[in-house]
Amino acid sequence: MIKELINLIGEDNIGIGSDLCLNWPDDIVMWMRNGKWTKDIDYGESKDKNPKWPKLPSWYKQPSDLNNLFYLMCENNIPEKVSTKIIGQNWFNFMKNQF
Repeated sequence: MIKELINLIGEDNIGIGSDLCLNWPDDIVMWMRNGKWTKDIDYGESKDKNPKWPKLPSWYKQPSDLNNLFYLMCENNIPEKVSTKIIGQNWFNFMKNQF
């Protein structure tokens, strides 16, 4: 997915979010999926109409595991320089230039 996104919008326009929604109630995921602008129910990733949060991958259980994503990108032939941008440098540049 990340390689496809790089090809679609460019490596300078991708930033991994730092939020993690551990222990948030399931009604929050439905609110996030539906927003206030629609009454249509959207179960997102859930194919079985389950409003629960998707299961986290085994390599990402807490924010400090973000480094695992960096190493996985590098292991999958995304150059270290590009992986560094995606993991945090692009967010830093955005904040520095916009605020």
